[in-house]
Amino acid sequence: MENDNNKVDSIVPESDDRISKGGIYKNRLISKEYSSSSQEKSDNESRINWHKISYMILLVTTIYLVYLTIAQGSELNQLQARLDQLETNIISSDIDSNLKEKDLKLEKHWSEIKKLWGIAYDRNAKSIKKIKTTLEYQKQDLTNIEKKLGRTNKSMDSLVSSSLATKLEVDDLISKYGNKPSSDIKARIFENEKAIEAIDAHRLIINRDIQQLKSQLSTNP
Repeated sequence: MENDNNKVDSIVPESDDRISKGGIYKNRLISKEYSSSSQEKSDNESRINWHKISYMILLVTTIYLVYLTIAQGSELNQLQARLDQLETNIISSDIDSNLKEKDLKLEKHWSEIKKLWGIAYDRNAKSIKKIKTTLEYQKQDLTNIEKKLGRTNKSMDSLVSSSLATKLEVDDLISKYGNKPSSDIKARIFENEKAIEAIDAHRLIINRDIQQLKSQLSTNP
């Protein structure tokens, strides 16, 4: 019996062993649960960290893109300003070159005009001198004719006055004596009238000559 009891005892574990083994099993379960919860927690933390990192990367990328856009806009504005200035300089250069070209053309034309004028003056110097001499003579003739006209006008005025005096004298004699004028008085009146007509005709001729000379002077300045 003792042997049997010993066999039974050797096969059946003791209570302490069972308790210790049960504790180990429980500890293993607890450690597994703890490790699984730790793993989930670490996974959640890693996901949160990854989201934060992604958000930071996105934020930094956005800020960088905004900065690049602003920088490119500023560079484009500077480039446009340079292009505008360059265009203005080109236009100014074109205007200056055109003005210089026109000035050169004008100088060339003016030089040609002066050459032609010199040639024409040399060719026509004698004719010009002759025309000037003729004009001087014509001016002198005009002065002389005007003087003659002045003297003629004075003579005309004198004869008219004399004729009027004679006529008044005749009228006075007729009114006083009722006689007709004598042949001598008639002859004197007739001579005065003829002289007046002659002087008047001479004055018309002189006026015509003066007009001709004035027209010649106006056509030959």
